[in-house]
Amino acid sequence: MRDSDCRHDWKPLMEAVEHADAALGREAWRLMMEWNQAGLLPMRGRADGVTRKFKRHWFDFPAKWGCGEPPLPPDESGTRPPVGPDRTTSRPSRSALAPSIAETIVAPSALRLHGSDDILWFDKSAATAKRKHVPDRVTNVIVDLAALRRLIRARQSAEADVAAPTVAMPPPVKPVSNEYIRWAIQEVYRHARQHGMKPQNVKEIAEPAQEILKCEGRHASLKHIETIAGESSFKNYRRPPGKRVNGTLRAFSLEGWKKSGVES
Repeated sequence: MRDSDCRHDWKPLMEAVEHADAALGREAWRLMMEWNQAGLLPMRGRADGVTRKFKRHWFDFPAKWGCGEPPLPPDESGTRPPVGPDRTTSRPSRSALAPSIAETIVAPSALRLHGSDDILWFDKSAATAKRKHVPDRVTNVIVDLAALRRLIRARQSAEADVAAPTVAMPPPVKPVSNEYIRWAIQEVYRHARQHGMKPQNVKEIAEPAQEILKCEGRHASLKHIETIAGESSFKNYRRPPGKRVNGTLRAFSLEGWKKSGVES
């Protein structure tokens, strides 16, 4: 386990969000909220004047980001850049414009600007209607980055397992008896006789008999099939030794055997 995963690694909210964005894409913020609600991703921040741990029910009532920002004073100089992201989501966002906006404001103390980092808003009225308490907003939010890394790795591993192609397992091979092997050998000789083919000798018959067994979900070694084919009961299926036959032996066709019908 990595050293940073052995203890809390508190980081500002936006640093954690951007880390999650890079790994998880558009789902990052939704997952971070769900993980906090499940008690898996610790968060802290300053709410109601004190630093507190996030309660699991807080993210039941997220408000749109930036909803609590005060209005900016009039832009007397006319040099103020456009102000930060639309208020359409609970996802926090970093604003690179905040420093330049602040320079245009003449005020005795700096305002918390639309676009400030590491702040979250909650819908207090909706929570009250449900007899729950949430703060209006939480500032200086920090997130346990060590826990976030663990959760990201676990999700990526689970997604990889789902995406991995499933390997089709071959059907189980059934045990084969000598009688079943004799039947397969007889089928090869029957097929040869029906199609005017030269009857196979002991060596030649092993492979086509093995194909028939495989088609039936069974298996026997070529050597074992040759041993069975050498039995005296198959002697009359073959031509006598030394007798020559004109022409060549056509290869056994499993498809041809299937079409010709099976004798049991």
